Amino acid sequence: MAHDFEVQRAGTVESFAVMGPGLPKTGVVAFQFVAEEVRPDWVAASAALVAAGFSVRRDEAEGMLEAVVGPIALTAAEVWQWEKAATKVLLAWEFWPDGWEVE
Repeated sequence: MAHDFEVQRAGTVESFAVMGPGLPKTGVVAFQFVAEEVRPDWVAASAALVAAGFSVRRDEAEGMLEAVVGPIALTAAEVWQWEKAATKVLLAWEFWPDGWEVE
């Protein structure tokens, strides 16, 4: 099944409509991804994220990989740019977006 980036982007824009006014101007953002495969290639997926400018946190027991970036401007457009980049990297490794949070 093809990933729908427009639906994902709309979710990010909607999140900013709700919480944007309360956010600082900059911050660190962690994008969460869940493994589609029972045994994903954690090492290769993590290396691909690092090559794309992210730091990585893994929770293999939960099947969760986080792509962390920042500090960045906390605007819908900036967060979406990074979210889309991480998603494009991780879809190749069968990890699917599952949200994001500002740290």
